[in-house]
Amino acid sequence: MSDSVEEWDVERVRQWLHEHGFSSYTNLLCDRHRLDGSCLLMLTEQDLKQPPLEIKVLGDVKRLWLRLCELQGAGSRPSAALGSPRKQRRIAAVESSDTDAVEEVPERERALLGYATSLRPERFKAVLSMLYLLLVTWITSFVMVIVHDRVPDMKRYPPLPDIFLDNIPHIPWAFSICELIGTTLLLIWISVLLVHKHR
Repeated sequence: MSDSVEEWDVERVRQWLHEHGFSSYTNLLCDRHRLDGSCLLMLTEQDLKQPPLEIKVLGDVKRLWLRLCELQGAGSRPSAALGSPRKQRRIAAVESSDTDAVEEVPERERALLGYATSLRPERFKAVLSMLYLLLVTWITSFVMVIVHDRVPDMKRYPPLPDIFLDNIPHIPWAFSICELIGTTLLLIWISVLLVHKHR
């Protein structure tokens, strides 16, 4: 038997499951789905929970995932270790003691970890959103013009009293605070938009 997890065959995986108390899952993992060492290195917790594996017992999922974490961390493919690419880069930097040497996770490994390697441009959605924006703006402007022309004479027909606002004292600085809050939120949004890729 090879000590390299990546070279394990199905029978070696079956033995590993027996050694760690997961004998009840040998039929599911080894007989039905033919998982070998390479498959174990790529398994995630979501793989255990979702079809086709779909292990129902949460405790078994957590215990098996813990053992898989140990196995993947000690396997022959450290690039396929657990965690997000950012966490992998941090671990690599600590191990090499050189933060300048941290590189991006290769595209192939990102795909194995379930991360998108490219994003397709969605021009149709962008055009549709722009048309929706223009339509809403046009309808709002049109309605405002119609309402403005049809507003009755304020002197002959004064507006109905507002029970809520008539019983609340006027706060002269409230509008200024609203403007300040709006400006602050805008600055926060712009900051997040600009530095998002450096998160």
